[in-house]
Amino acid sequence: PLEDCKPLEVNEETRWKAKVFDGKDNKADDEGEESKEDILRRAMLILNKLSLTKFDKLSDDFINCGIGRDIDCLTGAVGLIVKKAQEEQHFSSMYAGLCLKLSNTPMEGIDDGTKKGKKFKKILLERCQKEFETDAATKVKEATKDITDEEEIEYHTNLIKKHYLGHMRFIGELY
Repeated sequence: PLEDCKPLEVNEETRWKAKVFDGKDNKADDEGEESKEDILRRAMLILNKLSLTKFDKLSDDFINCGIGRDIDCLTGAVGLIVKKAQEEQHFSSMYAGLCLKLSNTPMEGIDDGTKKGKKFKKILLERCQKEFETDAATKVKEATKDITDEEEIEYHTNLIKKHYLGHMRFIGELY
């Protein structure tokens, strides 16, 4: 019977916790700030939770997680957004909306003067152009160079084609 069941006990000492939210084991640089890896890890956690229903709150969290600290963090965040848009084609419009929100958000350490989002747009354009100009056949050759199984080669080929089509859809949504 259900009445005889007791609730699950949670052991706070041994349960798994994400390091980026824990505050411990974070590698800090000389100024006491978080490292680029920690910021990008937190950004990826937020992107994994992002959905159309939670877009407003999580997009604000994504912007405020520290990606606007410097150009390297912003470049890494753009790479994460493009990768997620390629993998999840059905959310391309949501990721394009996130890019629009990022371009309209002023970032203190990055933007110069009144032209907010100019650096972000440039980084996004360069990343999309680089991805677009990369030959799909070259990507397939790199991904399957040590693989002999035909089914696995076909799997990697289809995965690269899916990413390519996802990238085209993302570019269309950005437009």
